[in-house]
Amino acid sequence: MKKIFVIIIIFLLFITLYPPKGFSQKEGIETKYKILTQVLRYIRDNYVEEKDIGEVLENGIDRMVKDLDPYSDLLTPKEWKELEISTRGKFGGIGIQVDIRENFPTVISPIEGTPAYRANLRPGDKIIEVNGESTEGWTIEKTVNTLRGEPGTEVNLKIRRAGIQEPFDVKIIREIIEVKPIALAEIFEKDIGYLRITNFSENLKAEVISALDSLKNKGMKKIIIDLRYNPGGLLNQAVELCDIFLEKDKEIVFTKGRTEGILERYKAIEDNGIYEKMPLVVLINKGSASASEIFAGAIQDHDRGIIIGDTSFGKASVQRIFPLDAGYKLKLTTAFYHLPSGRLIHKKDKLLDIQKFKTLHLKREVLGGIGIIPEIIIREREFSTFSQTLSLKNYFFNFATEYYNRTGKSEVTEEVLEEFWKYILSKEKNLERENFEKAKEEIRMLIDIELSEKKKGIKGRYEALLKYDNVFKKAIEILKKAEKRDDVFSSK
Repeated sequence: MKKIFVIIIIFLLFITLYPPKGFSQKEGIETKYKILTQVLRYIRDNYVEEKDIGEVLENGIDRMVKDLDPYSDLLTPKEWKELEISTRGKFGGIGIQVDIRENFPTVISPIEGTPAYRANLRPGDKIIEVNGESTEGWTIEKTVNTLRGEPGTEVNLKIRRAGIQEPFDVKIIREIIEVKPIALAEIFEKDIGYLRITNFSENLKAEVISALDSLKNKGMKKIIIDLRYNPGGLLNQAVELCDIFLEKDKEIVFTKGRTEGILERYKAIEDNGIYEKMPLVVLINKGSASASEIFAGAIQDHDRGIIIGDTSFGKASVQRIFPLDAGYKLKLTTAFYHLPSGRLIHKKDKLLDIQKFKTLHLKREVLGGIGIIPEIIIREREFSTFSQTLSLKNYFFNFATEYYNRTGKSEVTEEVLEEFWKYILSKEKNLERENFEKAKEEIRMLIDIELSEKKKGIKGRYEALLKYDNVFKKAIEILKKAEKRDDVFSSK
């Protein structure tokens, strides 16, 4: 009975703030309460089936909160406990960051090196079913909690992908997800340092400075920060990463809510000498979100470096947890992140909401309300349907594993390609050699990436990826011509 009473109070609060169609704000809470109790009584006494009135009310509140935006949610005590667990240490899962778009869970980014990444899930993929159950209307929390599970267990997804006519099935085996923030730190072309940052977790700044110091000792004079497929993480780590490259007192980001005025403002607080002066290139794509967008946007607004790649995801809202009675919690969007120029990162639904701003040093035009748009746009490589189908069935991974274990070799020769053709023929009927020949170079690349990982681990995978990476090659081209930090803008 206490649970029902608590839920009624919460429900009344919401219908006061967000009255249903037909109500006006002038109608007092007494009228709404009277109507509510009448409706509940009619449901209890006359509905065709017996219903738990507490559950009916909880569902009503849940629906109202979800109608606000994809990130606000009513959390039951069980859901809150699961959310707390998810923010601590290791857990079993598939390794993706998700958002709700068009009423379906949507992949923001697969986390590199995880089962979802190996299964070739991509930013923008819509998860329309999980284990045969439709996901329409699911919240982020429900999606995350359903995908999480014991390592070694199986989860079956149905994916709808833009450009592919029919939805397709993907089977993924859960693993322990523990992602290191720096996937690769290397020197290229004698003096260009490259850092691949996969997430914004605790102690990122210390790890980045340690990696930069090591690269500087090897001759680094210019820097590439790669944030592609980085779904974000902790705000304070985004601020601290900016602090390495921006002069003291430079604004990084601020938050604004519904009321006038700034809620919180973040600035660079340290002088980091040489790293503030080195020519800098930042790489982003559609899988770069949240903290990644704050970093890339602040660098862009201060004209500190040039951005290359594809437009970022456009997720930069602030959620607060409000305690409710009986162990319930309200997760509510209370503000948006804004960059130093004043522009909004968060992607709006309407093109009319996109506004023009100026960068603070060179006065270049940038847009707000659409994510971060690079100065140089280079789209992600599009693979043939033939190669995508093979990848989704894990044929590249499985073949490379068997081949490397048997031979210990990692070079992709014509003989290896022919062996792969025979391998897939043993798995699939009605394959056409013509399709194989057309996709041969990308097949060579995908096998090379898998074999490189078998030989040298995740570092080998990244090194192989960069060999075929046009975005990375453009960054190298620009930095080879740049001697001072502003030279990156004249070299493009």
